[in-house]
Amino acid sequence: MQVVYYLDWPTDEYVWLARKSIARTRNVMPGVEVVHLTTTRWDGPDVGADHVVKVDVLEGSFYGYRRCAAHATMTGENLFLDVDCIVRRDVRFIFERDFDVAVCAKHLDRGASMPFNGGVCFSRCPQFWLDVAGKPEDHQGWDHTERRYSMTAMKDKYSVRLLDGDIYNYCPHDALENVDGKAIVHYKGARKAWMRAAA
Repeated sequence: MQVVYYLDWPTDEYVWLARKSIARTRNVMPGVEVVHLTTTRWDGPDVGADHVVKVDVLEGSFYGYRRCAAHATMTGENLFLDVDCIVRRDVRFIFERDFDVAVCAKHLDRGASMPFNGGVCFSRCPQFWLDVAGKPEDHQGWDHTERRYSMTAMKDKYSVRLLDGDIYNYCPHDALENVDGKAIVHYKGARKAWMRAAA
């Protein structure tokens, strides 16, 4: 398994987030391979990954499309993480089960339009990401990307394992919340500022 972070915004904030997340991943999963996945136009600093993989995706398209199209180039067993995630437990055992993708459920109502969050995904299936990517015009904002991610995961076309989002993609409610029982904590949105206090 390798841990893959997609980042093509070389802003100070996102570089800092990536470095913190990667350092924590190395601490809890010693020896794991870490990949910085980005575009051919990346000219930002080193974020601490073992390898930088640059792929040619449509410049000027929405970030969500670029990320999904880049994920589709990765073969093998990949844990795709957003840079605002902190891994707190070794999760390599997830790949002991057979699946195309393992997704994190925000709740158990699969009839909702976006029951899954794509910030954490265990994947063996590049085709899944091609389907999520679709066309650049399908991604006009994060809601579009997340909705396509959920809709693709609910298709019978793929073997999908459901993971408990409260464990593997947990979004805290405040900066000092005790998250000891969580495997992966996702500081999405305004929570990014709280990562500076995260252990």
